[in-house]
Amino acid sequence: MQRTQEASVEELVHAVVDAHLRIRDLVRGLAHAKAGGRVEPGARLIGRLAVHLAAERVALDPPGSPHPAALVEHERALTEAVERLDDLGPDGRSFAVPLGLLADALVRHVDAVERDVLPRFAASHDDADLRRAVEVLGMVDAVDAAEASSAPRELVGFGHRLRELRTLFEEALRG
Repeated sequence: MQRTQEASVEELVHAVVDAHLRIRDLVRGLAHAKAGGRVEPGARLIGRLAVHLAAERVALDPPGSPHPAALVEHERALTEAVERLDDLGPDGRSFAVPLGLLADALVRHVDAVERDVLPRFAASHDDADLRRAVEVLGMVDAVDAAEASSAPRELVGFGHRLRELRTLFEEALRG
């Protein structure tokens, strides 16, 4: 592996692991929030998770590559968990149950991406794909900030929002 490719792999791993740690911290914050104070931390978690999952999918599933089934499977599980949490609402009496299911789906996602998807991607893609992945993941903070500060939009399901965000990242890459 060339030095530049090793550096790209290191940047990619750092970007993914850092993103997962930030999301875990948001889950913790929501878990510790009291009833009546969960709306904002819940919105932050769901917003950041949507931006991250969309960017991660675009980054680790470039056009023309074999589809990483684990990304799709775990994205579906996270989408279902977010929608269950959203259906209950932040002040539901059994809020801990869907939050626990979301946390469990997130742990499984992190494990699959960090132990399987990421190493396979790094071993099977060239430096250009690695740099492209790092570029996409580098956009997450800016997109997340823009999403958080934008005017409220019509309510759409989490899965629909993921598709919109993937398109946004793909278009940004095309310039």
